[in-house]
Amino acid sequence: MQVLLVDGLNLVRRVHAGAVGQDDSASAIDATLSSCSASLRRALSQHAPSHVLCVFDADGETWRHALFPGYKAGRKPMPAGLRAALPRFEQTFLEVGVRSITMAGFEADDVIASMATAIANRGGAARILSTDKKFCQLLRDGVEVFDHFAGHPLDTDYVEDKFRVRADQLADYFALTGDASLNIAGVRSVGPKTAARLLARYTTLDALLDSVDEVGGRTGRMLRAHADAARQAHRLMLLRLDVGIGANLRDFRYPS
Repeated sequence: MQVLLVDGLNLVRRVHAGAVGQDDSASAIDATLSSCSASLRRALSQHAPSHVLCVFDADGETWRHALFPGYKAGRKPMPAGLRAALPRFEQTFLEVGVRSITMAGFEADDVIASMATAIANRGGAARILSTDKKFCQLLRDGVEVFDHFAGHPLDTDYVEDKFRVRADQLADYFALTGDASLNIAGVRSVGPKTAARLLARYTTLDALLDSVDEVGGRTGRMLRAHADAARQAHRLMLLRLDVGIGANLRDFRYPS
């Protein structure tokens, strides 16, 4: 069982931004739709999955907004015309042979993470098509992440080269450094190099905060002052693995 899990908005927005920028005129939407269809067909040919599923974010807030009302605050919204056209994208993907789903209250990331982990636990192989680095925290036997636009996997070597931590430490890493695109501040004065150094010594955020009195200087003071914020950031960055989609995987066999 080789399952391709497509991060729907990541594909649509990357194609749209690359092709027409913020233009959401009818002609721009048509161009994006055509390019996305071609891009998806290319991915199906390249990866030859036995099953494929595209996951989109549902409208409305998620459990992360309930935990932190400022989540994603300040992010530039999707162009209105593009958002209104999303049902057309789902229909076009269906014509290519790819069904799409959304899950109210959850981001597509959580749905994809839950499915990928469940597939790997059953002895299958899941490949996530996305440029989102958060998915790299899932890397293990049976779970891969592939950057469709760069044309290469985001594997453990990539993670260690780019972030200087292990894949399973990424949520801890981002809890320390923050993620401006999500409006998650992290710990002031803890940048990428410091975060990697701390995790090399303490392994996890919890272990670091349990031993924070060993950390001297400004870094230690900031960790003590922002420990609760760092723990909250970790919960926000950690992908959920318990989301059920209420459907059988055989419904997503490719070709159907």
